[in-house]
Amino acid sequence: LALLAIPIMTYGLLYFAFVNFAPPDIAGTIEKAQVDSWNNSLQTVPTSTYFEIISGYNLNYVVGRYMGLIFGMRLPKILAMFLLGFYAYRIGIFLNQRDDPLIGKILIYGISLGLVGNLIFAMFAGNESPFPPSPEGMVGVVAYAFGVPALALGYIAVVATLWKKNSLRHVLRWFAPVGRMALTNYLLQTVVCVLLFYGFGLGLFGRFGATASTMIALGIFLLQIPISAWWLNH
Repeated sequence: LALLAIPIMTYGLLYFAFVNFAPPDIAGTIEKAQVDSWNNSLQTVPTSTYFEIISGYNLNYVVGRYMGLIFGMRLPKILAMFLLGFYAYRIGIFLNQRDDPLIGKILIYGISLGLVGNLIFAMFAGNESPFPPSPEGMVGVVAYAFGVPALALGYIAVVATLWKKNSLRHVLRWFAPVGRMALTNYLLQTVVCVLLFYGFGLGLFGRFGATASTMIALGIFLLQIPISAWWLNH
């Protein structure tokens, strides 16, 4: 819990410094630069060559991404989740040494708190370390810090609950090969999406909204299920 709270304290300090020491018009300047950067990406990425993507868009994205990881204090979050998983192992959850009521409580509280937290986060913040800092961003950062782990635990509890039902266990086994090849599938998703969206592929960058993008992601994952099974079988 302390580790999960570190990003909240960091954002609070960042907001305090921003309010007290930043020039009065800096927020508008930053927001305009962010919009201009996105509009520029919409124009250039769908038509860029591989070298142009690597030397231009990717380079700028990596710098911005790692600045976001620093400001968002991602490392304490990751360590917190590692420790939570280690604790779950120590008390025997993964070995079915705990009673079902515990899983049921995790399911109810995890899904409930997770959905509420993520909804608040999406309404107020929009990303995990909103910048420039604002009161709305502060609300979003708090909701993100606790809503994301809660929802993750809720997902795990759903799968654990379904696994105990013999009628559904056969269905869940279809996903096992994908999990056994997690790193391979993670990288394969990158390869597929790069070829879909970048200029040296189909150049579809910025053409889809949230719904269509989610459908594309599900389609890729559904294809990876038989591919992973075939690979492991052979």
